[in-house]
Amino acid sequence: MSRNSELVKNTFLISLAQISAQIVNFLLLPVYTAVLSTTEYGKADLYVTLRTILVCVLFLGVEQSIFRFCVSERDVKKKQEYFSTGLVLAAGLMVIFSIIFVSGSIIWKFQYARALYVYYFSYGLFYLLIHIARGMEKTGIYTVATTLGTILMAVFNIIFVVWLRLGIKGVLAGSITAYTLVCAYLLICLPLRSMAVFRWKKDIVKEMLGYSLPLVLNNVMGWVATSSDRLIIVFILGSAMNGIYSLANKFYTILIVLTNGFTMAWAETAVKVVQQPDHKVYYQKIICLSMDGYFLVVSGIVTVLPFIFNRFINEAYKSAYYHIPIIVYAAFWYTLSAVTGYILLAHKKSGKMGIGTLLVAVINLAVHFSLIGRIGLFAASVSTLVSYIGLFIFRYIFMYQCEDIPFPWIRTVVQLCVYLILCGCYYREEVIYQFAGMVIYLISVMALIKLHCIELKGLWGGIRRCKKFLKK
Repeated sequence: MSRNSELVKNTFLISLAQISAQIVNFLLLPVYTAVLSTTEYGKADLYVTLRTILVCVLFLGVEQSIFRFCVSERDVKKKQEYFSTGLVLAAGLMVIFSIIFVSGSIIWKFQYARALYVYYFSYGLFYLLIHIARGMEKTGIYTVATTLGTILMAVFNIIFVVWLRLGIKGVLAGSITAYTLVCAYLLICLPLRSMAVFRWKKDIVKEMLGYSLPLVLNNVMGWVATSSDRLIIVFILGSAMNGIYSLANKFYTILIVLTNGFTMAWAETAVKVVQQPDHKVYYQKIICLSMDGYFLVVSGIVTVLPFIFNRFINEAYKSAYYHIPIIVYAAFWYTLSAVTGYILLAHKKSGKMGIGTLLVAVINLAVHFSLIGRIGLFAASVSTLVSYIGLFIFRYIFMYQCEDIPFPWIRTVVQLCVYLILCGCYYREEVIYQFAGMVIYLISVMALIKLHCIELKGLWGGIRRCKKFLKK
């Protein structure tokens, strides 16, 4: 299978899981905002935010090492050694996490300690297994597991939160049940026994940790840049304001999920093509294509949202409306930085990834603390935008040192001008401006389709091959 066809196939399968998850979560927003108060919603979101950083530290990036080395290694025995070593490391780290968490809950006696431990442990196992599935190139199993998790999460959250009215406890109980069932599915379907030889080689441990440990810094600092805003809001402005900001971030999440299928598929393709003679031209084409695709998604959200926001979202969350254009444009730069970041990882430059993300985390905190006393909740949105633009700039500079790929500045300026016009229509909140924004957006869509007509023909060919794959 050609690299384009493989990229399209993996993008389709991963996006199928990611987009279905986002559709369900989006449809549940009116339910959650009707049942949970802004304070409860803010606390639940905080637990999810902390989950991300705990998983980053828990596995020390070993799950990403398993994916990286298993995908690039063609020798079966060598692949088994990487897999087994990573599995033993991950199991040991989960034991250490359990000891620390249980001991900490006994000493500090924080709220929902038992439920949170099971919640974080079950999610950690799920997170490890889906990376193993991708490392084994079992994209179909990954897709089914993620989609199944979404459906189960929605069902159990409706049962525990809406029907039984258990509030935050219901959110945790529904998540635990869903993750546990999905982990059982993955353990049954993945060929773990055939891959596990349980050989412990110090040189492989050193190689895997040498790749993964810089990614821990990258992931932790990435969390600071993306999620520390929630903690600052909770401690300075309160949980109710975090509930408002969390709702605005749901639309940021829409872009991340819509593009995450391609980004994750690109992570695999970028590794496989790095040794090919024309890889530089291919990388440049993907950067331009992803930039235009991400722009259409971002501008589409800002164009469509004014027509539906007030109909689906509770009036108590109205102020979230004004943060959304800033946050989704920040997501545009975040997703674009992910494309360049995976080119760095294809060159095994995980250390530079960590340095860039560290600088961005510092920028995020500095901007947030300097502005929160002046503009309140908007400080979180602005600091996120500034930090993500910085993240892309740093990663692009580091990538340019490996691959001298020119950046499309003119394209970027044109897209920014169009986006600012759409934002002007968005904030006016009048029907005539909303329809004007729709017309401008449709013109942009047609212009980009004409620009990429050759690539779209190739995409259609990849989709046709995808259909054949699904039939098999």
